[in-house]
Amino acid sequence: MKQFIISEQEKNRILEMHQNATSKHYLSEQSTPATAAKKPSTIQLSYGHITVSIRYDANQDYVYLTGASKMPDGNLRGLKNISNKPEQIDAMATEFMSRNGLQGNFRVAGQTEKFMDALKTKLTEMNNNVQNYKKSIPAQK
Repeated sequence: MKQFIISEQEKNRILEMHQNATSKHYLSEQSTPATAAKKPSTIQLSYGHITVSIRYDANQDYVYLTGASKMPDGNLRGLKNISNKPEQIDAMATEFMSRNGLQGNFRVAGQTEKFMDALKTKLTEMNNNVQNYKKSIPAQK
């Protein structure tokens, strides 16, 4: 596994570029402000030295998990991203933990279950937001 160590400033620069790019991607010329349904916003989870972002892509109907882990020297290590359907909460949490080796890191401190619960709570929140969003938009023909 190749690891990248980036500074906090570089992480913020990358996140800002990503947010700017995705905000342009989500603009819809077909809806009007009065009838436009609000897409679920990104949910952040900070737990110890781990920060996770949960983002919904309405075009793909997928939820994406991205994150970073703060290393003891203060640098950030990017975590492997995963994506899945919004309702696949347990599968997403398990895959994210295993792909990033987080179970071993947390097992030492006895925090694996607590982090997993926190992650599942945030994924459930996002799934609820997505389901409410889907109910509020007109059916596609």
